[in-house]
Amino acid sequence: MPVTTAARFVCLSPLLTALLIAQPLEAAAMLPSPEAPISQLRLPEALSAASALVVSSTSGLVNRSRGRRSVLRSSHLAFASNAAQPGSPADPTDPYIVAEANALGNEAAVFAFVRDRIANQIYNGSLRGARGTLWTMGGNSLDKASLLIALLGALNIQAEYVQGTLSGAAASNAILAMFPPPTIVSGCVPPGAAVASPQTDSTLLSTVANHFWVQFGPSNTAADPSIPGAQIGQTFATESQTFTTIAANLKQMATITLNVETYSALGGLGTPTAVLTQSYETDLLSGKPISFGTTLGYSVQGGGLFGPQQTIFTYTPYLLLGQGDPNIEQDSTVQGTAFTEDYSNILFSSYVSGIFLQIQAPDTAGTMQTYTHTILDRIGYANRQSSPPPAPTIPTTPTPAIVPAQIVTMDILPGLQAQDTTTFTNQQTRINNEKTNLNNLQPQLSSLPTTGTLTAAQQTLVNSVMTAENDLEIALAELAAISFAATADRVLSQAELEYRSNAYYTSPRLILVSTSASGAFTLDLLKRDIQVIASPGQNASVPVWFEETRGMIEASSEAKVLSSVLNQTSGDISDVFAAAAGDLVSLIPGVSGQSMPTLSADAVARIQTALANGKFVVAPATTPMVDGPPSITSLSIDKNIN
Repeated sequence: MPVTTAARFVCLSPLLTALLIAQPLEAAAMLPSPEAPISQLRLPEALSAASALVVSSTSGLVNRSRGRRSVLRSSHLAFASNAAQPGSPADPTDPYIVAEANALGNEAAVFAFVRDRIANQIYNGSLRGARGTLWTMGGNSLDKASLLIALLGALNIQAEYVQGTLSGAAASNAILAMFPPPTIVSGCVPPGAAVASPQTDSTLLSTVANHFWVQFGPSNTAADPSIPGAQIGQTFATESQTFTTIAANLKQMATITLNVETYSALGGLGTPTAVLTQSYETDLLSGKPISFGTTLGYSVQGGGLFGPQQTIFTYTPYLLLGQGDPNIEQDSTVQGTAFTEDYSNILFSSYVSGIFLQIQAPDTAGTMQTYTHTILDRIGYANRQSSPPPAPTIPTTPTPAIVPAQIVTMDILPGLQAQDTTTFTNQQTRINNEKTNLNNLQPQLSSLPTTGTLTAAQQTLVNSVMTAENDLEIALAELAAISFAATADRVLSQAELEYRSNAYYTSPRLILVSTSASGAFTLDLLKRDIQVIASPGQNASVPVWFEETRGMIEASSEAKVLSSVLNQTSGDISDVFAAAAGDLVSLIPGVSGQSMPTLSADAVARIQTALANGKFVVAPATTPMVDGPPSITSLSIDKNIN
């Protein structure tokens, strides 16, 4: 198990501790540092001409499909929307597993590695699988068993899971094993402050009681890597069953749903409809970001002597499961149900009023929650607080609700992000390959007409360019997501040291990187909750202070990551607060009569929602200016942290 070299008992303020650990974060926030600057991999401006060729005026190119995968390309491996996600959480052929197994060499070394080097953590279910547990260098007994089975399998040694019950002193000792003694401790716990005693925590004891280990080889030899000092052949829990495949009820899952809301003059605002739903096992998602996008087709009918003109947009949503390998063309794709938008100069028009990407995933307590990322909202957050909400604002000129360039990449990360050279080099190659594809197509673009109807060959060229352009955007967004995760993981490691605690993810993080129609990237930390357990004898209030510090530093790292990875000028909460020049408002939940800041209606409505959910809020008193445009952000703090 990794040894903590220094720690402190907390008696400093959270702000001071944040300042103490922020300085080394400047370097961490610049991840990654691949061989060639990512800025050199940006899409050449000339290639964006393809976009102008595809969505133009209604008198231009019509009755055609724009962009990515109007029909799934044969080069993308499609599987049905209800098909099982391929793979195993104990995959012995995973290249990361194979490399580690070859380095260890034999079963004794493999067992010792998982027992001594992979930290014990306590949470429910199969969250990370073998790769995620190896990347995190930590896991619960089930995930550690998956890693051991995978490593043994890579050495051609058969193994299976064993489940049983851990009780009494063995359960308490398993909790204490998460806290190796530090070599240096500084600071103090204030007199009279409550102190932590995780080894007596009823929730931790109940969770750790559901214990898993391994038996392997022809003699079914026991191997329990979650018990410190255990030897091959020893068992420590009462066995209840053995199995080779993890049951569904032991799996942590994440479900992605795209909900589309429509509005018509006759029917009013409709109920959001799910047009794409796909569930994923989180223990198969380490290093596999998922990207959402749409294809766009449109037609113009009527007009003139033929009656009222009608413009119809047809959108087909899809999800692409990234593999992190050099060839994005081989990534699997799931296609949803097409939906339409009808711009007519008659009463039968129907419009898309909202597009919402929802991810259902467990929180730290294991309760399934729904996390929403808004792609389009033509009504507005503040207006939606009214019942019923007002009609949406619809463009007077037919305008697509979403275009293929708008992509949302979701890193549903069950543990820590690998920070090895191989991971980032593979992503670099993935980006370079798409850049090469675009460069190879560039000479042919100059011959394309800007008006009129394209020939079949010209249409194929446009589709190829748009597909390659979208693939490059996806690869860049993937890099931004994993780079932010790696940066956040360094924050986590430093905060653990400063606060003498054990902090780890008990459910998947949701890190989203979105691209706009203009090609700008934004980060959305949709879910980042974590289990923070103060070490025995530490101040019991540490989890709250830990999260305040981590939240501020992570939020202040978003722009740094986008700037360093994508060469994009970006701002984050630190820039907005600096521009506010100390003119901030602090709001407390449950207190009436507080003056709201002078901000946009949507910003005030979101602050009020946070307060209603019991969160403390700090926000600029007025809208500050950051690099010219007005910018709004607020910091919400949940004091109810376990």
